[in-house]
Amino acid sequence: GVAKVTASGAAAAPTKKVKDEPPTMDKIEMLKGKIMEYLMAKDYERAFTHALSASNPDVAVWTCKKVDLSIVVESETPKLSQPIMLCLMQQLGAEFSPQKDGDMQLKLAWLQSIALTLDPNNDSIKTHVGSVCQHLVTNLQAKIAEPNVVLRREMQMVLQVVRGIGRS
Repeated sequence: GVAKVTASGAAAAPTKKVKDEPPTMDKIEMLKGKIMEYLMAKDYERAFTHALSASNPDVAVWTCKKVDLSIVVESETPKLSQPIMLCLMQQLGAEFSPQKDGDMQLKLAWLQSIALTLDPNNDSIKTHVGSVCQHLVTNLQAKIAEPNVVLRREMQMVLQVVRGIGRS
Protein backbone atom coordinates (compact mmCIF):
# COMPACT_ATOMS: atom_id res chain seq x y z
CA GLY A 1 0.00 0.00 0.00
CA VAL A 2 0.92 3.65 -0.29
CA ALA A 3 1.82 5.47 2.92
CA LYS A 4 -0.15 8.62 3.56
CA VAL A 5 1.94 11.68 4.23
CA THR A 6 0.73 14.43 6.54
CA ALA A 7 1.21 18.15 5.92
CA SER A 8 4.43 18.08 7.97
CA GLY A 9 5.88 15.48 5.61
CA ALA A 10 5.81 12.74 8.24
CA ALA A 11 4.24 9.41 7.38
CA ALA A 12 0.78 9.07 8.90
CA ALA A 13 0.45 6.52 11.70
CA PRO A 14 -1.38 3.31 10.81
CA THR A 15 -5.03 3.33 11.82
CA LYS A 16 -4.77 -0.01 13.65
CA LYS A 17 -4.12 0.62 17.35
CA VAL A 18 -1.27 -1.06 19.18
CA LYS A 19 -1.74 -1.74 22.91
CA ASP A 20 -4.40 1.00 23.21
CA GLU A 21 -1.75 3.73 23.18
CA PRO A 22 -2.90 6.99 21.62
CA PRO A 23 -1.47 7.32 18.11
CA THR A 24 0.04 10.69 19.01
CA MET A 25 2.45 8.97 21.41
CA ASP A 26 3.39 6.49 18.69
CA LYS A 27 4.01 9.38 16.30
CA ILE A 28 6.14 11.17 18.87
CA GLU A 29 8.19 8.03 19.55
CA MET A 30 8.68 7.52 15.80
CA LEU A 31 9.66 11.18 15.46
CA LYS A 32 12.18 10.90 18.32
CA GLY A 33 13.72 7.89 16.57
CA LYS A 34 14.12 9.93 13.38
CA ILE A 35 15.53 12.89 15.34
CA MET A 36 18.11 10.59 16.99
CA GLU A 37 19.21 9.34 13.54
CA TYR A 38 19.82 12.93 12.43
CA LEU A 39 21.62 13.79 15.68
CA MET A 40 23.91 10.77 15.36
CA ALA A 41 24.73 11.93 11.82
CA LYS A 42 25.38 15.43 13.27
CA ASP A 43 22.65 16.82 11.00
CA TYR A 44 21.43 19.25 13.64
CA GLU A 45 19.39 21.42 11.28
CA ARG A 46 17.31 18.47 10.11
CA ALA A 47 17.00 17.06 13.65
CA PHE A 48 15.63 20.33 15.01
CA THR A 49 13.43 20.86 11.94
CA HIS A 50 11.78 17.53 12.71
CA ALA A 51 11.56 18.31 16.44
CA LEU A 52 9.87 21.64 15.75
CA SER A 53 7.49 20.09 13.20
CA ALA A 54 5.81 18.24 16.07
CA SER A 55 4.55 21.62 17.38
CA ASN A 56 5.10 20.10 20.81
CA PRO A 57 7.54 22.01 23.05
CA ASP A 58 8.31 18.78 24.94
CA VAL A 59 9.87 17.32 21.78
CA ALA A 60 11.97 20.46 21.32
CA VAL A 61 13.16 20.24 24.95
CA TRP A 62 13.90 16.52 24.54
CA THR A 63 16.02 17.30 21.47
CA CYS A 64 17.90 20.07 23.29
CA LYS A 65 18.73 17.59 26.06
CA LYS A 66 20.31 15.25 23.51
CA VAL A 67 22.87 17.74 22.18
CA ASP A 68 25.65 20.01 23.37
CA LEU A 69 24.49 23.61 23.32
CA SER A 70 28.07 24.84 22.87
CA ILE A 71 28.40 22.91 19.60
CA VAL A 72 24.94 23.51 18.15
CA VAL A 73 24.43 27.22 18.91
CA GLU A 74 27.52 28.70 20.55
CA SER A 75 30.21 27.53 18.12
CA GLU A 76 31.91 29.94 15.70
CA THR A 77 29.41 28.85 13.04
CA PRO A 78 26.08 27.83 14.60
CA LYS A 79 24.75 24.51 13.31
CA LEU A 80 21.20 25.85 13.13
CA SER A 81 19.81 28.34 10.64
CA GLN A 82 18.28 31.63 11.78
CA PRO A 83 14.66 30.47 11.10
CA ILE A 84 15.19 27.24 13.05
CA MET A 85 16.74 29.13 15.99
CA LEU A 86 13.81 31.56 16.01
CA CYS A 87 11.26 28.69 15.92
CA LEU A 88 13.15 26.94 18.69
CA MET A 89 13.12 30.14 20.75
CA GLN A 90 9.37 30.38 20.20
CA GLN A 91 8.73 26.77 21.32
CA LEU A 92 11.10 26.85 24.31
CA GLY A 93 9.49 30.08 25.50
CA ALA A 94 5.92 29.01 24.82
CA GLU A 95 5.27 27.60 28.26
CA PHE A 96 6.83 28.01 31.69
CA SER A 97 4.28 26.07 33.73
CA PRO A 98 5.31 24.89 37.20
CA GLN A 99 5.03 21.26 36.02
CA LYS A 100 7.89 22.00 33.59
CA ASP A 101 10.17 23.69 36.15
CA GLY A 102 12.59 20.78 35.89
CA ASP A 103 13.44 21.91 32.36
CA MET A 104 13.69 25.60 33.25
CA GLN A 105 17.49 25.74 33.56
CA LEU A 106 17.90 24.05 30.17
CA LYS A 107 15.30 26.29 28.52
CA LEU A 108 16.92 29.44 29.89
CA ALA A 109 20.40 28.39 28.76
CA TRP A 110 19.14 27.70 25.24
CA LEU A 111 16.99 30.84 25.10
CA GLN A 112 19.90 33.04 26.17
CA SER A 113 22.32 31.45 23.67
CA ILE A 114 19.81 31.67 20.84
CA ALA A 115 19.03 35.30 21.72
CA LEU A 116 22.74 36.13 21.63
CA THR A 117 23.22 34.27 18.31
CA LEU A 118 20.15 35.45 16.41
CA ASP A 119 20.60 38.14 13.80
CA PRO A 120 17.36 40.15 14.00
CA ASN A 121 18.19 41.81 10.67
CA ASN A 122 18.50 38.50 8.81
CA ASP A 123 16.07 38.58 5.87
CA SER A 124 14.68 35.13 6.64
CA ILE A 125 13.48 36.09 10.14
CA LYS A 126 13.33 39.87 10.50
CA THR A 127 9.56 40.08 10.02
CA HIS A 128 8.95 37.59 12.86
CA VAL A 129 11.65 38.44 15.44
CA GLY A 130 9.66 41.22 17.11
CA SER A 131 6.52 39.16 17.73
CA VAL A 132 8.43 36.08 18.93
CA CYS A 133 10.52 38.21 21.30
CA GLN A 134 7.46 40.07 22.59
CA HIS A 135 5.65 36.81 23.34
CA LEU A 136 8.73 35.47 25.12
CA VAL A 137 9.09 38.66 27.17
CA THR A 138 5.42 38.41 28.21
CA ASN A 139 5.82 34.74 29.26
CA LEU A 140 9.06 35.42 31.16
CA GLN A 141 7.56 38.42 32.97
CA ALA A 142 4.56 36.33 34.03
CA LYS A 143 6.85 33.56 35.33
CA ILE A 144 9.11 36.02 37.19
CA ALA A 145 6.02 37.52 38.87
CA GLU A 146 5.09 34.15 40.43
CA PRO A 147 5.92 33.73 44.13
CA ASN A 148 8.98 31.65 45.10
CA VAL A 149 10.28 31.39 41.55
CA VAL A 150 13.48 29.42 41.12
CA LEU A 151 16.03 30.83 38.67
CA ARG A 152 14.51 34.34 38.83
CA ARG A 153 17.92 35.96 38.21
CA GLU A 154 18.59 33.75 35.18
CA MET A 155 15.15 34.65 33.79
CA GLN A 156 15.87 38.34 34.25
CA MET A 157 19.13 37.95 32.31
CA VAL A 158 17.37 36.20 29.43
CA LEU A 159 14.68 38.87 29.54
CA GLN A 160 17.27 41.65 29.07
CA VAL A 161 18.92 39.91 26.11
CA VAL A 162 15.58 39.15 24.44
CA ARG A 163 14.34 42.71 24.95
CA GLY A 164 17.51 43.91 23.24
CA ILE A 165 17.02 41.86 20.08
CA GLY A 166 13.30 42.56 20.01
CA ARG A 167 14.10 46.25 19.68
CA SER A 168 16.63 46.03 16.85
